[in-house]
Amino acid sequence: MSKKRAKDILREYHEAWSSGDVEKGCSYYADNLVVHMGGTHPVLSGDFHGANGFVEGWVNKVAAYTDKWIVGGEAGHDELIAESDEAILIMVHEIWTRGDKQVRTDRLAAYRFENEKIVECWFCDMRQAEVDAFFAGVR
Repeated sequence: MSKKRAKDILREYHEAWSSGDVEKGCSYYADNLVVHMGGTHPVLSGDFHGANGFVEGWVNKVAAYTDKWIVGGEAGHDELIAESDEAILIMVHEIWTRGDKQVRTDRLAAYRFENEKIVECWFCDMRQAEVDAFFAGVR
């Protein structure tokens, strides 16, 4: 797969998630997807297997806990850090709010591709302790 194709897939994937289209976002995942979430949170950190495992174990929990979840836009646009034919590393910017609390993160996001599908993701927040503290109530 070419670097351009990898970037196109990632752009389309992020557009789907940003628009709230979970089904379309998940369509970019391979069946053997593994998502590695950094941090020490007892629920939100660790490895999630398959699209359903990631959506149910992380995405839905974060969405249910927050009043507002902004990816890109006013939080800042993705920044390409490194790319190859099989992998891309970007910085993603997100803001979460719950009541009068808010946390902003700059997240390193590495994506590995096989057969034009995302097979592995690694996420590490630059303000990981703040993110873990913000989500302390997630069980």
